[in-house]
Amino acid sequence: MIRYARASECCCSHSNVDQHAGINQGPKVLEITANHSKLLVLISKYAQCALTADDPETWIREIPIMVYIFEGIQAEQLDFDYSPKPVSLSYEGSTRRMFLNFSQEGKNCLDDLRVEKLVNCIKLISEDQQPITAYQISLKGLQFLKSLPNSVFDEVNSFIYTPNAPHYDTELLTCQFNGEEFILKSKAGYQRISDVTTTEDVSYVSSPYLPSILRTSGSRTMTSDLGFFRSNAHRAHESSQGESNVHDDMSEAIQLANVNFMIVEWIPFGTNNVVALNERLGALDRCQGGLFTSQVDTKPTSTALKGPEDLTSVSIIDFDLIHFINFETEIKYTEALGIVQVECFGMHLRMDGTVVNGMKIEAIMERRADNISLDALARVLVDVQLDSSKILDDLLSWYQRSILDVVFLGDSLNRSKFNCILTESINPRLPAKKFLDGAEYELELRQILGAIYAAEDLGSDELVLLGTDGILVMSPNSEQFEPLIMHFLDIKCREEFIRTLFQRIFVLVDTLKSVRQLILQVNDDPDNVLRIRMALSEASRDLVLLQETFEYLRESTEYLHPPPPPDNAMSKRLYKVMKLDILLGSIKVRVDDIEKILDGASNELINLQQTTDIINTKQLEDAYMNVEQNTKFLVAATAANERSSASLVIMQVVLAGGFAFDLLDRSTGGTLNIDPPDWAMSVIYVTLVDPPGVFS
Repeated sequence: MIRYARASECCCSHSNVDQHAGINQGPKVLEITANHSKLLVLISKYAQCALTADDPETWIREIPIMVYIFEGIQAEQLDFDYSPKPVSLSYEGSTRRMFLNFSQEGKNCLDDLRVEKLVNCIKLISEDQQPITAYQISLKGLQFLKSLPNSVFDEVNSFIYTPNAPHYDTELLTCQFNGEEFILKSKAGYQRISDVTTTEDVSYVSSPYLPSILRTSGSRTMTSDLGFFRSNAHRAHESSQGESNVHDDMSEAIQLANVNFMIVEWIPFGTNNVVALNERLGALDRCQGGLFTSQVDTKPTSTALKGPEDLTSVSIIDFDLIHFINFETEIKYTEALGIVQVECFGMHLRMDGTVVNGMKIEAIMERRADNISLDALARVLVDVQLDSSKILDDLLSWYQRSILDVVFLGDSLNRSKFNCILTESINPRLPAKKFLDGAEYELELRQILGAIYAAEDLGSDELVLLGTDGILVMSPNSEQFEPLIMHFLDIKCREEFIRTLFQRIFVLVDTLKSVRQLILQVNDDPDNVLRIRMALSEASRDLVLLQETFEYLRESTEYLHPPPPPDNAMSKRLYKVMKLDILLGSIKVRVDDIEKILDGASNELINLQQTTDIINTKQLEDAYMNVEQNTKFLVAATAANERSSASLVIMQVVLAGGFAFDLLDRSTGGTLNIDPPDWAMSVIYVTLVDPPGVFS
């Protein structure tokens, strides 16, 4: 049965929803709050099921719904929390990964409506192989709307229609994405940019961090003395003096103590790249590190240059010339007015492509390290994800940046990464399964971990939570789990890259399909040949880089080996929850599968190139045949012209002779019946007629 919550239970206190309205669904009870009702009204404005056979089925995609939910929160009509969340968006055939102010509570509310069949759901796929989910209000939902008071509709209309305008269809705001921002516009001409893509900043103080297993010799030979990361604990008070531009009142359900986190990704790397990076950072110099930027010096022979304002300070901690390098970075980027960020984190780059960014939280806003809010931590994670991409972009070679641009379709700065949060304690201290309550605890954890699929207690003071976007380990002594955690992160970062590479290859395959379609229509448009050549040239370049990327990926998986079996009970439980052997096997199977797809794309490209060569040859033969036919026509025309010219010459001679005789006859008076003049007698007759044999 679905019923309304009491006014004291509702998420939104200013709604006048009738708490006695309800739908009988059996013994299970879902409390329909004001937020559920408003979300149902919102969906009904854009998408409804067909009432008759002639009516269209309309749907609204999930991302626009989340944009409208954010607008409702901003308008104080929806009582949800939100936090930045990475979302993949399809735009003009490519994938854009952006951080949206995403409401996990709003998404959970949407799922509630779907469970109760108040809305229908459809799954699609975009041309860039991204899954798309869309919703519409069902017949049951339409019946339910009839029980709602007008005040609910008025509150929803206040943020989905043009402000201060009548609620006509022409004033209903539609959501459009232009590649960078979401634009809300009406048919009547009103439009504005939504702030849903504007990530909010908080003031914080951090110190560099990397797990000790990445900084000890172990199986890796170190050629530098072990350095030590700086500590900014003495500067923790600075964050309380800063401000934040968070517009929402953050509600808290969970607090963490003494948080260290890592953001892990995989980048195509090799031994030569590590050597070049060590040399660039001056690992063997007396004065190591310094300020770095990716700006290219276009006038290296000039005396002075003007550099960028946003720089990165790098200090090398330890390194091996061909295997890895560890260093700490300090971000010197310009922040918004009033925001204080002491942003320092450690970076570990390894020859197999693993990149680890680690940070220790000293304070966030007025909260010290022993009392960190998950809402605030989510915003710090987003900040570090974006800034770490910029830093790495400054340190990578041009070749590596070109590979990333191809794989991520020019959006490499927003590439996906995997989070690992290590904390000494969680407040409230609950059994791991209790955090999967489907309510405030789980929704808050989703902000940093994504959808949580496993939770396990490892000991009396230890637990682990696994999500699609990250892992959280609580332990007073997390170092004991570092070998297992790093093996897990090695696999997950490759898993993230494999997912992106797989989608990118299918984008290439779709491009080749469109080229084949152009080949079939080559005679319809003369410009199709040029389009085919350009598309094949671009596809050839992309395929070469994708194949090289795959080789880096395949080689990196060869470095992955299952860790030795743990020797204590807690590590054994963690090993079992992580399923490292299964994950490692799946990674290798997926790499083999990608190789097959790449081979298929390569064969398709070769076939299209051969077909294009045939088209080019046929066009050349047609051109030769046309030239030959034109030449024969010109030869025949020239011969006819010559014959016409000969006849014309004869006619000219005949006419000229006749004219000469007529002129002579008339000038001598022969046709005038008069005697010839004396000059004619003396010149013509005496000279030409009288002498024998001269004229006759």
